[in-house]
Amino acid sequence: TRNEPDTDALKDEPQLVARNIDAFWLQRQVGKHYTEPTVVQEKTREATRLLSSRKLALGEVENELAELFEYEHFETVQLLVSNRDMIVWCMRIARAESEGDEEQMRIVKEEMRELGLDWIIAARNGEAVVQVKAESASAMSSAVPDAGAKEFVPKRELDLSELAFAQGGRLMTNEKWVPPKGAVKTVMSGYEEIRVPAPEKLPPPGKDDALVELSTLPSWTHAAFKNVTELNRVQSRVYPAAFNSDENMLVCAPTGAGKTNCAALAMLRTIGQFRDAQSGQIDVDAFKMVYIAPMKALVSEMAGAFAQRLQPLGLRVAELTGDSQLTRQQIGETQLIVTTPEKWDVVTRKGGVGSYTSLVRLVIIDE
Repeated sequence: TRNEPDTDALKDEPQLVARNIDAFWLQRQVGKHYTEPTVVQEKTREATRLLSSRKLALGEVENELAELFEYEHFETVQLLVSNRDMIVWCMRIARAESEGDEEQMRIVKEEMRELGLDWIIAARNGEAVVQVKAESASAMSSAVPDAGAKEFVPKRELDLSELAFAQGGRLMTNEKWVPPKGAVKTVMSGYEEIRVPAPEKLPPPGKDDALVELSTLPSWTHAAFKNVTELNRVQSRVYPAAFNSDENMLVCAPTGAGKTNCAALAMLRTIGQFRDAQSGQIDVDAFKMVYIAPMKALVSEMAGAFAQRLQPLGLRVAELTGDSQLTRQQIGETQLIVTTPEKWDVVTRKGGVGSYTSLVRLVIIDE
């Protein structure tokens, strides 16, 4: 049966012009997000395979493409998924045209007609047609499935709009909340303002709050703490765990409390394990450290800060995000990789490109 266009369902989907899709259209789309030629080629090849697969349902294709583009370019993923049939078949026709293979063009067009996709042929010829809705009429999904594959049927559909809080950000679920002593509450138009006074003074130091003098650390570490003579209260408290042990630790402190220096202590602990005490040489090929920043905007900032700290030790720092790709050689020359949770998740899932993860000796997760 012929797949009929669904005009209502397509109003909000990104549309393409069939005549603009040539044999290298997909490669250009991938090239908008990646600059390394080999990366563009590999991702184009994999995206073509996913879009052309007859064994994958549309939802599976969307998930695979999101992972392929490292969960950062969702507009491109939506564009590819919504126009799956048009992209695949227009590229096949364009490829046959560029090769001058009339027999292959005839075979491709005949196959399209059998699948009810002759509307794509009409669109390439400039006729006014409406694209078929991908979710309901994708030829790739409706083609003959793998003999051992089972049709995926969701147990239930979740309507996120029904779960939205009607009160929005003003929803207060804890009605028994009591403001701190000295707080002043003011009812404003549409919201409440609560002013909490700063504490009068810090709690008195305890027996574990003695400040650690920088001179007590090995002299080779001092370059990482420029213009610092002693660690502050938070850093001094975590010093035994961060610098003198390999135990896991969780540091909870407010902004500006010096958590970055706590991370530096842990890095120096790891570096010291690969430093020759007599010659002072560091075996830079034997280890790697990973710093996971909460968002891509902070990756560059943290990479620059740690690069200045570790440069006197002869160590290299590099960014690894969807916008900053690293070659195998660059990864091999880097001792500290600053990345995002999404990128590190992708790297550790891909065994082929993540072999260097076996050298990781320290992982620091920021917030």
